[in-house]
Amino acid sequence: MVGSSGHRVLAATLPFVDSWNTWYDGYGNTPAGFRAQNARIDVACERAGRDPASLERSACVLARLGTNVAERPDEAGITALHGDRAKIAQALVAMSEAGADEVIIVCDPITEASIRELGDVLTLLRD
Repeated sequence: MVGSSGHRVLAATLPFVDSWNTWYDGYGNTPAGFRAQNARIDVACERAGRDPASLERSACVLARLGTNVAERPDEAGITALHGDRAKIAQALVAMSEAGADEVIIVCDPITEASIRELGDVLTLLRD
């Protein structure tokens, strides 16, 4: 896996890796931002002589759960997923529709209660 969007790193690694990952600040933590970043990765694959369809896509997604004070500060242009369980589940589905094969959820805050709530969100996705 490569976790970069830099031209030089992608050129050097895309011929050899199985997957690509981006952190939420690299695409604005939105499906539209991921879709745009994903299109740039397609171009990088083509430049590297690789079929873009052969590369798995992974996105770290920032999700705020519960009512506890957030541990991660807000960043300019980044809005964490938040809201009720159904809204967060819909946002995760939208990431899949934007091309994410895998979503790594960065839970904020990381507490027992927020992890349990995240488990409830994932149950909605299975149903």
